[in-house]
Amino acid sequence: LADAINTGDVACPSSMVRSGSVCIDKYEASVWETTNAALIVKIKAGTATLAELQANATQRGASSDDYGAGCPDTANGCKDFYAISVAGVTPSRYITWFQAAAAARNSGKRLPTNQEWQVAAFGTPDSTACNVSSGAVANTGANASCVSDVGAYDMVGNLWEWVADWVPASTACPGWGGFSDDLMCLSGASTTATSPGALIRGGSWSNGTSAGVFAVNGFNYPAGSDSDIGFRCVR
Repeated sequence: LADAINTGDVACPSSMVRSGSVCIDKYEASVWETTNAALIVKIKAGTATLAELQANATQRGASSDDYGAGCPDTANGCKDFYAISVAGVTPSRYITWFQAAAAARNSGKRLPTNQEWQVAAFGTPDSTACNVSSGAVANTGANASCVSDVGAYDMVGNLWEWVADWVPASTACPGWGGFSDDLMCLSGASTTATSPGALIRGGSWSNGTSAGVFAVNGFNYPAGSDSDIGFRCVR
């Protein structure tokens, strides 16, 4: 691929970086609605540019829950919405786990497992080099120093990120003890919750020192959404 970075034995599109046996999005995902066949080919190849997206698609979820009837919270019928890794945009949020999984699927990708997310995040600064205290989401790639060992941006702060794993809904946040000051809310198993918990990772723009490569939260239902939860993809 002309637009690929050959990293060892796997060629990842330039919008992704190699982490172990997978390619992971370099940036938090933005979701774009389009039926443009030529653009969709580029999206699936990982080569669509921001200019091409802005000319031939509509971004969803940047400032409100505007996915509409075409991609409801259940993701039933969500066929024209695509997850893109591109610099210079507000990453999409207000998105349920189901919508994120569908947008990833449509782009030929998937949500990372918790383990895949974790190993890709190693080396990301656990500091204000990342967007952890600003009170607002930043554009993808804006925090030039917030980069992991493998080259993925904003895996600490900016947005919490959905991963693939579900667990019994957590009931407590005991923390990591002396290991880390990052948030750890993966403890206890609710016997009354009406939904499992879908894991989110990394922390957001408002978590301060609680954000970090070890920040994990199992309270969130997969059908829920918020202004500080987004995602990224692997393949």
